[in-house]
Amino acid sequence: MKKMLICISTLGAGGAEKSLVNFVNEYKNKYNISILVFSEKNNYYARLLNDIPVDYIVKKGTPLIIEKIINKLVKYSPAKLLNKIIIRNSVFKNENFDIEFAYLEGRSTKIISGSSNKKSAKYAYIHCDFLKNWHSRNRFKNYKEEYSCYRNFNNIIAVSNEQAKSFIDRFPGLEVEVIPNFVNKEDILKKGDVYFKDITTKYFCSVGRLEEVKNFDLLIEAFHNFRKNNPEYKLYILGEGSQYSSLLTRIKKLKEEDNIRLVGFKNNPYKYIKNSVGLIQSSRSESFSYVLAEANILGIPTLSTKTQGSSYMGKYFDVIEVDHNVDGLVEGMVKLLDKRVENSTFSINNEAKKQFDILFKGVLENYEQ
Repeated sequence: MKKMLICISTLGAGGAEKSLVNFVNEYKNKYNISILVFSEKNNYYARLLNDIPVDYIVKKGTPLIIEKIINKLVKYSPAKLLNKIIIRNSVFKNENFDIEFAYLEGRSTKIISGSSNKKSAKYAYIHCDFLKNWHSRNRFKNYKEEYSCYRNFNNIIAVSNEQAKSFIDRFPGLEVEVIPNFVNKEDILKKGDVYFKDITTKYFCSVGRLEEVKNFDLLIEAFHNFRKNNPEYKLYILGEGSQYSSLLTRIKKLKEEDNIRLVGFKNNPYKYIKNSVGLIQSSRSESFSYVLAEANILGIPTLSTKTQGSSYMGKYFDVIEVDHNVDGLVEGMVKLLDKRVENSTFSINNEAKKQFDILFKGVLENYEQ
């Protein structure tokens, strides 16, 4: 059986991490998969990978000052030296992998790009919008180094066409293939059917990290305006993050404490989505909108500000897309009340499986002895 090393920054509760779990479940019986994770400190999805060898570069108990030093090492060390240091200090130091997979832009990309294993097929999977949310540049000394690292991969993969275009705009001359993330439909349906105490409440639902890119301040303002003509509705926002205090202050200033709830992070967001009148995404940037897909699977209509992710999901099901302003969101909420999800064939997984199988087969054949 071929050996695959996957590198990712964390196993936290984000979209790329969720995608990784779904990917591993799809391929763990076909490849011997090992996972190298930068930090153990944000480790939500590790519980779902108990049967997979996992090692961490920054351990859970690592002092903050040491973590900062390691971050500097990652940023300023040449990729080849960085890979050599990290792999030699990992539990995988004696392994020879057939596939080395950087599953997220940034640290993972730099580490895998520096591999000296000439027989391995190397892939980079990118998940961000490189025009609106180019966070990976903070992990490299400069633009030239990041560009150079991507040139070391056999294939660069994006999760949507629009995201691929944003990558090529930043790194012209590089080729990108589009393969969507896997979605665990059975798990979503099962968790959506769990009993929910607020089943009689009329509410909209929104799910995401409480960070600037998710634009929840705009959503709160828009919902406040929406309620002026629709006072019976509430808004539940699921997630945690650095903007919690500022968002709560804004809610109190608008005197909406009884109507807009910051619910916090939930292990099972699907029961909240399933019992809502609609799912709202207000992000400034999304590459692959997992939550829109999950709502559609649960039979819940969706509203989103226009992003790469919402446009891509429009290939598979109907999404109400609006401009990034208060009036647009208010109008979208009104439309959402009359929206129904029609039965549709959700073909993302079939598409992703077919493309990954072709990719792995085509490249690995060139490396078989």
